Amino acid sequence: MKELFQDIYYIARALVLEPQTFWDSISLEKERAKALNKKILFPLAITGAVAMFLGEFFRSDYFRLWLGMLWVMRELILVGVLYYGGIFGTNKILDRFGLKQNEENFQILAVYSMIPYLVISVLTNFLPFFKFLDFAGLYGFYIFWLGSKKYLEFPADKHDNITFKIMITNWIVFGLFSFTTAKLLLALD
Repeated sequence: MKELFQDIYYIARALVLEPQTFWDSISLEKERAKALNKKILFPLAITGAVAMFLGEFFRSDYFRLWLGMLWVMRELILVGVLYYGGIFGTNKILDRFGLKQNEENFQILAVYSMIPYLVISVLTNFLPFFKFLDFAGLYGFYIFWLGSKKYLEFPADKHDNITFKIMITNWIVFGLFSFTTAKLLLALD
């Protein structure tokens, strides 16, 4: 377990501090989406969910187990929406432009670009008074943009336009889902 989180730390550190160097140094052919899911996505999502549960426990004057579990389920669903919804939405946008890409490359780009959001979520879920730091997770869009330049084959004149549309669409879907579910759960509180 210690090695797993050390690997995540070194990957996250390299990705956040020097994203261009990170993208230049990795080879997507060596990485497999399923391996990255087990190595990065699932451990960070579960850690964020546990942090959410503990944060809800410490935040409330009186703790309700069922409400804490609903927030945990919301957190895990948000990660799923961001990952799977992002891949599905990206494929739909590219179909609209008549472009086909390797879906596994999208999955790998999605995992790496979610790292800032997932790491920040662990902190903000455990310590809710740092919720304003959630905007730092938007750095993942920059990471996606840099990775897409190297690993997605778009026409050069349309690359930035298509990548921007992918990012905006995913952000809107995720933001609406996050806002709606948060409002529902806050109404229960």
